[in-house]
Amino acid sequence: MITSVISYSLIIVLGCIIVITMRITLPCIWAFDGQIWFQQMKFNVIKVYVSLTAVIVLEMLLIYLSVSMMYMIADWLSVLYLPLLIYGMHRTYVLCVVHFPTLISAADANSLLLQYFQDNFENDDPKWLDLQAELECCGLQGPQTYMDYLRQVPDVCYRKGVLVTRGCEGIVYDTFHGVHWLSKLLSWLALALQLITFLLYLKLLIMKYIYLICRSIR
Repeated sequence: MITSVISYSLIIVLGCIIVITMRITLPCIWAFDGQIWFQQMKFNVIKVYVSLTAVIVLEMLLIYLSVSMMYMIADWLSVLYLPLLIYGMHRTYVLCVVHFPTLISAADANSLLLQYFQDNFENDDPKWLDLQAELECCGLQGPQTYMDYLRQVPDVCYRKGVLVTRGCEGIVYDTFHGVHWLSKLLSWLALALQLITFLLYLKLLIMKYIYLICRSIR
């Protein structure tokens, strides 16, 4: 009964992750304009989601492996498997919860925007103007950015004679912020599966030793 419930629940979890990653997250990122400007960010998004999916799949296999090892190895070896699971939880936390979400934060994307803006402001680098034309945005937070620096609003901020009021930071935020929090959710899910594996194995181990003790008493 327990095995069947675990099997169906893990299949549903894996299916949801694949659907979210392949049908929502990655298509939205690939469809996002400005591939030249945020190529490294897009690569990080793909790397993070592929890695998280792989980790979760491995943890599903680990649950079945833990249950199988309970009855296939010697009694004293089954106890030594617990520290290995604890170390696995620690590594999952460091890799998935701490490291992965930082690779696709909206703050990093905004820092790139600021760098392009400063290069244009100080060295007249045309990349910032090209980026605004491609993303159809104006300034960092809107045309007010140029007014704050006492600069004239460039022609790329106009679409058919109408001033574009949305800043580039808003477009980048909408694109990467949701992906960032979704990666956090999957990271905590990976850690939760690791914890479930540990608790399930611990429960089976206790039940096994209770059975052995009762049999030895008889």
